[in-house]
Amino acid sequence: MIDAAYRAAAVNGYTEEVIGLSYHKAAGGRKRPQGRVPGSPGGASGGFRNPLSVSFPSAIGAPMACARLPCTIPFEPRSQPRAADHATVLCSNALWYHVKRLYRLPHAEETKFHFNHLFFPFSSHMPDYRRLRLLTHYVRNKAKRGPLYLSFVNFSFWGEEGDVFGNLLAILFGLADDGPTRRILHALERSRIDAPHPVRAACSLIPDDHPLWRAHMGRHRQNLEYQYHNGGAWPFIGAFWVAAHYALERRVF
Repeated sequence: MIDAAYRAAAVNGYTEEVIGLSYHKAAGGRKRPQGRVPGSPGGASGGFRNPLSVSFPSAIGAPMACARLPCTIPFEPRSQPRAADHATVLCSNALWYHVKRLYRLPHAEETKFHFNHLFFPFSSHMPDYRRLRLLTHYVRNKAKRGPLYLSFVNFSFWGEEGDVFGNLLAILFGLADDGPTRRILHALERSRIDAPHPVRAACSLIPDDHPLWRAHMGRHRQNLEYQYHNGGAWPFIGAFWVAAHYALERRVF
């Protein structure tokens, strides 16, 4: 059985490949296809406008066969193993929004609206979309309001560890407006994500006795504290850290 980490990487990898193809075509002077995503059966129309998840078999079997791409499984909480059939993840949704803009897929602005209500669900304004309200119900009532986007949301579970890469992508792709951008960058600076090495993948760590610790994190000792996704230093994220500061002033991304 393919574990959750692999499945999440597969979805993100496919999205990144589509983004890379777009820039490759732009650099070569070839016209970028509008209204569809290459590599999908018939082309994904992007009609599904909300940043919601689907089950893993759909995400891996045909990631672009429908427009509901933002769909990864980031966790299998030990307190409720069956709860993690699907989840909505910050990084995947940021990538998907950028794909929609690059290929001029419909409803990108609605996706941005729902993205912000889902991953920062502390606004006094409640969205009309019923499923989005249900997804954020537990978060609004139980989560501590912080300055960063949540790393994932799955009804009664959510990530507050501070996904550095996901938050930086939200800035660079225009999901975070100027006010949220300044708030996010200030919070990351306070967390000293660039010390001792630039930069940590997460602001807070998940120890092996934490409710959100997943079994695969201990495999080959890859995701222990200060390793890999669990607070390890990723030099390439440092480039996005610099770019996010630049984008705040120039807004050229």
